[in-house]
Amino acid sequence: MLSSFRSSRPWERPPSAAKQSVKPLPSSPVELERELFSTFLANRFHP
Repeated sequence: MLSSFRSSRPWERPPSAAKQSVKPLPSSPVELERELFSTFLANRFHP
């Protein structure tokens, strides 16, 4: 692993475009709770 290390290249991969396009969660606590609850329902009771 160290033999292939190049000091000019970072160890970490650059962030993917898919992760950058995700919108941030709602800011207010009520909206956040609704978002989390709807995600829970979708994951728990999916058809």
